[in-house]
Amino acid sequence: MMGAIATFIDPSGIFHSYWTLTLHGIIWHLILIFIGFFILFSHQADLTYQGFFSTLPLFAVFCVIAELLNALLHSHGNIDLFYISPWEMSTQLIFGDIDRLLGRPAGTGIYILAMIAGAALIHYLSALFEKCCPPVR
Repeated sequence: MMGAIATFIDPSGIFHSYWTLTLHGIIWHLILIFIGFFILFSHQADLTYQGFFSTLPLFAVFCVIAELLNALLHSHGNIDLFYISPWEMSTQLIFGDIDRLLGRPAGTGIYILAMIAGAALIHYLSALFEKCCPPVR
């Protein structure tokens, strides 16, 4: 959900020269946000600290898969899954500046930490929502 929200905060990476690819990206990220809200409003999320930290290994696996695909498919065009490609400087606000100042590897690390921090914030706010609006049974 964090990545989908971030995509719409700075949508520069979602617009492509092919309208079908742009439409796909928009629909995909909207679906991710919908799933996140569906899980939250259905009260199925584990909103404990342990629940959050137990998701980080899965996020790490997806980052590794994204980076492998970025590396394997780089010769076929500009691919930047999760915005962590080693060949593509970040197009996102602030993170592009970090890439230029500190280099792409440091920028990628800072970006991933920022995504984790953003997800932690969403997780915390969701836990507050759960406390103020408990499920009706």
